[in-house]
Amino acid sequence: MKEKFDKDKILEDFKRYSEKNLKTELEHFEKLRIKSMELIEREHDLIGRILKYHLIIESYINKAINYYFDLDIESEKVNFTFNQKLNLLKKKGAFMIFHSSFKELNKIRNKLAHNLNAVVEEKDIINIKKFTQFYIEKLELDVGDIGDYLEIYTIYMSVMIDDECSEIGEKRRDYINKNAL
Repeated sequence: MKEKFDKDKILEDFKRYSEKNLKTELEHFEKLRIKSMELIEREHDLIGRILKYHLIIESYINKAINYYFDLDIESEKVNFTFNQKLNLLKKKGAFMIFHSSFKELNKIRNKLAHNLNAVVEEKDIINIKKFTQFYIEKLELDVGDIGDYLEIYTIYMSVMIDDECSEIGEKRRDYINKNAL
């Protein structure tokens, strides 16, 4: 049997409770407001940059899946996680050398996406730095922070994946296959 609620009684009870506890509720509200404002005003540029870099690389990973599997993953009704996409590429042996850095980037992304107090440190980008260090030195790039490493990594990976999934990549593979023996 469904209970019938007396709206007037509920409003009256709420009004009495609020009048009795108004000071406590206002104090609690103010504490939460201050805490929320601290989080809102905190510098989040690195979080935004990392999320953007992750999305960019994931879009190129989607392009690679389309190339290797003839599967337009962005328009399919199946939602693959980032790791599932990497596993698909692994089945083709594609980009194996980069998998550790892809996983590292995804781990950083997840860390930031689920924890407002998360911090990204140099130890979090060991594999990413391996792939960027050569270009940083050769091109004499100025690296100011972790975000700069990730930006360079994103550009490098975008070029590598796009190149591999194109006619240029096919010609390179043909050349290597013909001349490797």
